[in-house]
Amino acid sequence: MARVRRNLDVLASELSSHGFQFGFYPDGEEVPAYSGPLVPLTERQDETVRQLETVIGGAVPLSIVGLWKWVGAVCFVGYADDWPDYADPIWIEGPASSLNEFPDWKWRCQEGYQDGPFGLIIAPDVCHKDNVSGGAPYEIAVPNLGLDGALRNHSREYYLIDYLRNALAWGGFPGAEGADTPLPNWLMRTAKQLEPF
Repeated sequence: MARVRRNLDVLASELSSHGFQFGFYPDGEEVPAYSGPLVPLTERQDETVRQLETVIGGAVPLSIVGLWKWVGAVCFVGYADDWPDYADPIWIEGPASSLNEFPDWKWRCQEGYQDGPFGLIIAPDVCHKDNVSGGAPYEIAVPNLGLDGALRNHSREYYLIDYLRNALAWGGFPGAEGADTPLPNWLMRTAKQLEPF
């Protein structure tokens, strides 16, 4: 995850130097409460993870705990001229989002509106990242004693580590694979030079 952080730092710097506008949806509207492309979590992060594991009654996969610890929260939502639509920019929510969502999920289950295991919120879906109404967020079902967790509500079958590898291979924008408008050459050259993990 330390390599993932260094790779994301490289991509964020490269995007900024080429005029990419972080924190704005492609339609120009600001992303609410945007704090930056990479936001280290506070020292309270370990306590938040413990609280989360207490309320869900079990473990969170080590992959997401490591990601939160070494990387923090990530949000590459932004725009630039001639950028592909629905590029699905990398976005990783911190543990507080899931902790805050748990009471609503529990109420929906009690009222019969929802069943199945709770999902850690990883990111909004590809449509919401373009400020368009879409589907359920990308999630990882918990409790989960595994090293990694499968993403729910994604169009592909991914575990978190695979998702991160694919996202970085596409410069942080995995939805651009097969898009009519390609990502810029400078970004793809940078992606090819990132550290493997």
